[in-house]
Amino acid sequence: MDLYSYSVTDLADYESPAVDIVLEQDEAAAFGLIIAKEMLESVPDLTCRGMCIALYDSKGVPISLFPLDPIQ
Repeated sequence: MDLYSYSVTDLADYESPAVDIVLEQDEAAAFGLIIAKEMLESVPDLTCRGMCIALYDSKGVPISLFPLDPIQ
């Protein structure tokens, strides 16, 4: 199990406080997709704002981005 963190960001001006989570390495990509889906279901106003979920490794290095909008 590895320590990861994630936040909501627009990659320019806004980034929410990071949330720590412990995952298996092969679970990280699936986790990001699940969080993005759950966020959009609970807060549909996040669409069309250029927001994404950023997933970081234990050193704070970004490893994946999950857009909350469909890619145009």
